[in-house]
Amino acid sequence: LDLPRAAQRWWNETQEFWEALEIFDTTPLRNDTRDEAVALTRQLDLINATLIRAREERRSPRGGVSAEGGASDASQSGTTEVARLLQAVPDMLLAYYRMRIATVLSKRAVKRGFSSTVVYANLAVFAVFLRVLAPRLLAANSMDDLFGAAEAIGIPDRATLGGFVDALQGYDLLPKVALYTLAFCLEKVVMLSEFLPIQIGLKTLAPVVFGGLVPGALASAACETLGASLNFAIGRTFLVNRVREFSAFGSEPLGEQRWYAALRRAASEDGFQLTLLLRLAPVLPIPFDSYWYLLGALPTRPVDFVIAHFLGCLKTAFLDASFG
Repeated sequence: LDLPRAAQRWWNETQEFWEALEIFDTTPLRNDTRDEAVALTRQLDLINATLIRAREERRSPRGGVSAEGGASDASQSGTTEVARLLQAVPDMLLAYYRMRIATVLSKRAVKRGFSSTVVYANLAVFAVFLRVLAPRLLAANSMDDLFGAAEAIGIPDRATLGGFVDALQGYDLLPKVALYTLAFCLEKVVMLSEFLPIQIGLKTLAPVVFGGLVPGALASAACETLGASLNFAIGRTFLVNRVREFSAFGSEPLGEQRWYAALRRAASEDGFQLTLLLRLAPVLPIPFDSYWYLLGALPTRPVDFVIAHFLGCLKTAFLDASFG
């Protein structure tokens, strides 16, 4: 690996990214030759010319006042014309800035830069995580020390978790399964796993709640799949047409774009593999649990989704359950 060359390439791409964003672009509106800019400039010039003409008419000895002593008809006409011209300005401004944003987002350097930004953000979060948690883990000599380290990232302390488990074990099997599944469903629908380690905590508690490593891991995987299936059902019921008709900054609707057609074909023909891939490898730069909304909006077969998601859950289910 040639580090100097890689660093130089990173610097060049970063510089190209910021230049492509046009944040520091000081080109005057009048020098912009794009259609929306030209139309807006002409409208502003027309408003300015109308204001000047109306001002001159008010100052004119013949046009300043009418026979009744009020404002002249010409002056009133100029004011009315300015008001009419101003009404079109907000829509023209919106069209202009929408065009600029769409132009910026369509640039290859910007697309590449946003992808890199997601990677850098994940690395930054990971670095902060290590900075807070790693020293405590290295210094841990007992389970109490490990719970103290977990408390630093928002996981409840041992006494709180113990009280919760004791209360939960007092219920019969069906209420326990219902409460456990409800917690997973709520966590999936509102996508809390992006901010809080609720999913990890639920899987860690599974062996204690369900009486063993294997039952706990299988139960947590099944409950997580039920929660994800709720997202899938919401996507299938409410989001199919909305996703197909979605348009960003005046671009073609997603349903008319070739890449979306290819994605729909993959979901229809290889829904099992697509679901398993997304469950094992979060490759899309969107919240993890929003994947299941998206798959619901695509023609993925429900049976393929449920089986693939359950199989994909088993890895982390057994890993987290082993800690429990």
